[in-house]
Amino acid sequence: MEEIEINTELTPKERQLLDEIAALQHVKEEAEAASRAKSTFLANMSHEIRTPMNAILGMSNLLSLTELTDQQRGYVHNILAASESLISFIDDILDISSIDAQKFQINAHEYVLADLIGDVMNVISLRAAEKNLTLIVDMDPHLPAWYWGDDLRIKQVLVNVLTNAVKYTREGTVSLSISQAPVEDGVMELIFAVEDTGIGIREEEIPNVFRVFSKMDSQGNHPTPGKGLGLAISKGIVASMGGDIDVKSMYGKGSLFTVRIPQRYMGDNKLAEVSDPAQKLALIFGKGVAADSLERMLSSLFVKYTYVKTTDAFEQAIEKQTYSHLFYWYEIGGEAVRKARHRLNDTVRIAVKSLSTIEGHEHSNVLYEPLLLSEVANILNSHAARLRDMAAMAAGKLGSFKVQNARALIVDDNEINLLVAQEMLKVYELAADIADGGREAIRLCGENRYDIIFMDQMMPEMDGIEATWRIRQIAGYDDTPIIALTANAVIGMKEQFLSSGLDDYLTKPIDVGDLNRVLLGWLPEDSILRSEAAPVPAHAHAENTASSPILREIASHCSIAVTEALKQIGGSEETYLLILKTFCNNAEKKLSILRSSLAAGDLNSYRIEIHGQRSAMNNIGMPRLSEKARKLELAAEKSAMDYIKANSESYIHEVEAFAAQVNSLMPSEEMGGERKAATESDQRNMVGSLRGVVRLLDLLECDAALKMLKAVLLYDYGAAINQDLERALGAIDNFDYDMATSIIKALIDQGTEGAEA
Repeated sequence: MEEIEINTELTPKERQLLDEIAALQHVKEEAEAASRAKSTFLANMSHEIRTPMNAILGMSNLLSLTELTDQQRGYVHNILAASESLISFIDDILDISSIDAQKFQINAHEYVLADLIGDVMNVISLRAAEKNLTLIVDMDPHLPAWYWGDDLRIKQVLVNVLTNAVKYTREGTVSLSISQAPVEDGVMELIFAVEDTGIGIREEEIPNVFRVFSKMDSQGNHPTPGKGLGLAISKGIVASMGGDIDVKSMYGKGSLFTVRIPQRYMGDNKLAEVSDPAQKLALIFGKGVAADSLERMLSSLFVKYTYVKTTDAFEQAIEKQTYSHLFYWYEIGGEAVRKARHRLNDTVRIAVKSLSTIEGHEHSNVLYEPLLLSEVANILNSHAARLRDMAAMAAGKLGSFKVQNARALIVDDNEINLLVAQEMLKVYELAADIADGGREAIRLCGENRYDIIFMDQMMPEMDGIEATWRIRQIAGYDDTPIIALTANAVIGMKEQFLSSGLDDYLTKPIDVGDLNRVLLGWLPEDSILRSEAAPVPAHAHAENTASSPILREIASHCSIAVTEALKQIGGSEETYLLILKTFCNNAEKKLSILRSSLAAGDLNSYRIEIHGQRSAMNNIGMPRLSEKARKLELAAEKSAMDYIKANSESYIHEVEAFAAQVNSLMPSEEMGGERKAATESDQRNMVGSLRGVVRLLDLLECDAALKMLKAVLLYDYGAAINQDLERALGAIDNFDYDMATSIIKALIDQGTEGAEA
């Protein structure tokens, strides 16, 4: 076979090609080496910069906690802001480096989409509020709730894109919509669309949007400062997750960024569902794109609704229909809803506020813009369960739940009623101050912040209606719940109270179920601590019957309904004895007022005084005398002077005989014993009790003041306070009432400062 000769020599063209390939290989190797060197350099620089920056941030934060002048505080603030900006810039550079080197890591795990969006909105909403922009979130309720992926990186992308939208939008709206598109079994493509009404991007600059350090400001298009890294990083992150991000924009009109990320979903749970939507009827009171967004949410959740935009339309709507839920924009409808709150007792009120709106003390649920579909669904679902809980607690015993972070004011001209109401609230651990009249209540409201006020309706000088009106004029009290305390339970009185600015009413003696209903209905929801079982106070006894020999003796001789009286104050026999003794000590003065009012023909003063005695009689367990007082009160209202003259003196004689008999049976030191450690609630209540002592001393009711102070000393408040209380007690015993008042007022000031701190 003939051999074929192969020419191994390269032509000049081939040799040139090989040389070019070798040169390119060398360039590639040099580029890779440069990239490795860059990554090493950036890692080292990150370490070298972060080490001193950590010291700068740490020391600056510590410095900010010290006493500084306003100018120095401004300097520290600028140092912290610049340091945090630099750290953020370093993180962005490292992200870009990792993406370039294809070393960007995605750490997948289970996450909840609603939580992811909530976290993003927590970051963006404040920035939008600072520019007075409306932020809207539209979500498909049929989206799966759980996913498998890197939620931290998705948050980073959304925060970058939304921050960019807020930055370049001077006015109008920034919206985020989330939808889905199927990819394959178990995988969904999540679609996040961010649209703004900002300044937009020139058509020729759109290709540069995702380039590093490209800020598109060469022609003055975007004067807003920035590093030009956020969108480039976002593009790389999305690509690392198998997704894509694109932009459409019209210069001067706004932009639309669309992020598509495939994610595996976990289970069939939906993002948002409402149980029994047909049983709910919502009222929307607002206007604008945010209210329009809520309308779309309710429609997608299959909840029927009415949408009103004016106060007149709102009034007409609630007149015709009872709604399960009311969503109202606080700036638009806050005042109208406050005025109509009596007609909305069966409606869950949800105030919608922007983050810039901090005023208002309404007792509604609050949602902050932007509204999220998951939060709206939760509040629609939670109402039924909460109603069941409230009904169970309202039907419970005294103290069947506890109250935290709330403060009450009790206003009554009768010392017995004040003591009873204060002791009842003490069982709920609700701190309560007391005022013996309208003027004192106004003064206290000017000095303190109360979450609920219990107002006696009938008082001398200034009645409860006028006091309520004056308190409403104090800043912050326009919608504080004020509850009427009255012995008048006749038909029509409730409507009279509500039309006079009061929010609700309790009849005296106070019924436990009614008190539970009022506390649950008017105090903020987050202040109620539910108990699994109704707690029984340590001092309560089975069936609330008298166990002490003193009470058994008094009950047998004086025909007192001790069981019913004890129920009203949680079973505390010590408190009941104090109330009983205070009543007897005050009896002579109270009966003297009746006699002098009758002699002067002043039926109005007579009516007010006998009204107070009527409720006091019920509180100490004397229903028969209470009924006599009721008839005398009714006679005074009708100017039936003949009836009063025929029956008043016999009533007075009975009360005098009762008080004398109780005093003869009551030992002088019936409340001795070892002190109990004062709880935080006891310490708060001490201030209110001490105010009562001061008022009793002012009225020269020294025995009653002494008894009340001894009741305070049943608890151990610490050596210093105990010593001052004992000094005050000794001063009263020595008839030095000025010294006692001075010591007690100092303790009140000290206790008030401690509460504020």
